[in-house]
Amino acid sequence: RVHGDSSVHCSVYTVDSPLLLCFGLGPAGSLMRDRSVFVVRAIGLFALLGLSCAAAPMRVVDAPFYHSVAALDAELGRLAADCPYLERVDTDAVIAVRLRDSSSEQPPPRVHALFVFGEHAREPITTEVGLAFVRKICSTPAVSILKHVEFSLVLLANPRGRAIADAHPCFRPSASCVDLNRNWPFMWTPTERAVRPDGTCMQDREDHGTAPLSEPESLAIFSLAAWRGNPTPTLYVNVHSGAKEMYLPWDYSATPPERTPAIERMEAVLRSVAEQHCRCRWGSAGVITDYVALGTSADYFFSQGTNFSFTFEVYGDPAHDVDGNCFASFNPATEAEFEAVRDSWAAALETTAWAVAAQQEPQPGSADAVGFSDMTVALLAVVFNSLALALMCKTGVFSGARMVGPSRTEESSA
Repeated sequence: RVHGDSSVHCSVYTVDSPLLLCFGLGPAGSLMRDRSVFVVRAIGLFALLGLSCAAAPMRVVDAPFYHSVAALDAELGRLAADCPYLERVDTDAVIAVRLRDSSSEQPPPRVHALFVFGEHAREPITTEVGLAFVRKICSTPAVSILKHVEFSLVLLANPRGRAIADAHPCFRPSASCVDLNRNWPFMWTPTERAVRPDGTCMQDREDHGTAPLSEPESLAIFSLAAWRGNPTPTLYVNVHSGAKEMYLPWDYSATPPERTPAIERMEAVLRSVAEQHCRCRWGSAGVITDYVALGTSADYFFSQGTNFSFTFEVYGDPAHDVDGNCFASFNPATEAEFEAVRDSWAAALETTAWAVAAQQEPQPGSADAVGFSDMTVALLAVVFNSLALALMCKTGVFSGARMVGPSRTEESSA
């Protein structure tokens, strides 16, 4: 900033804690004319601007189009008042909702989808994708995806961590320093804690928690997965940022998964989403990325019987990996790009749900396909046989015939 005849440069660097560097310079030649005046001026400017910079929120990019935690909560309150399909979930650990059509007289949908956003604190674009998805479904006409799918949406899986990341944009874990996507029972491994004695987090250490599901945020997601008597969802999508890719299991291994019908069905879904929306790379996470991840939620749900388990990476700008701008590395920094990413991936999630619902529909010609339960089919068979028997008796098919059955001797030996 330029103040009269003095120029001041102030830079903020965030690693584990903020480091503020301010430099004050007097007018050209002032050092030569009056060294003491320069020193006093420099010290004064350093102190004044140091205080003002330290007091300001440390946002690398000014992006008011993102919702804060409080603004997200308020927006969901407004949507719930206007959208008959939206239900708030009562939990303090995460911010979550359900989307379902409770007014329908049809049987409950066959598909339960669980979508998780904002698990890593520095990825607020994922929460915006989730919020756009809610708006999209709430504005859909009555004949919609909700006839086929019920949704549980964790719009912000790490609220306390996100509050830290708003001031420290590189912050990734939960407020207790745990990587929530390493805190799940399948292939979980213990690690050293990343908590310093003063309670701050060591960002260079990956903390998996003291035990699987040790964190309240993970436990809340685990609880939301159960729906209508099923412990796991039909469809699970964990939404992240840092790249533009889509993954299916496994995260824990760099070896390609065995080509089973389940894997082929998931590949068909991702192929369709890639062609219609992201035009991005997709495949087994441990194969197409340069690292493996242990104890992830996507691996856990797939191991427990979830038919379709995915991770979507919705945005990444590697150009900022060099300059250290964490916010812009993981989130679009301009409003136009923000809206494009948000809306395209909200649409991709709906396409994913439709594709899974189509695969879960009963085969044409089956009893389920026309809405008949097993009990209904059995009753219809009894009625049909009774009518056929009566018709045969009336037309004399049984005239002159006698019932033949086993003799008592035969009956006793049978």
